Amino acid sequence: MISEWTTGRIGIYESETGKFIKYIENLTTPTFTYSVEHRQHVPGA
Repeated sequence: MISEWTTGRIGIYESETGKFIKYIENLTTPTFTYSVEHRQHVPGA
């Protein structure tokens, strides 16, 4: 799940509830979105 990727904001969320725990904002070079469920890096990052 990618959230606000183009704005450079990484969202960390709880996969069981689907609710976001927190955001890491104002990143100029976002590298990945962390998923509790999938633990995957965004391809091409």
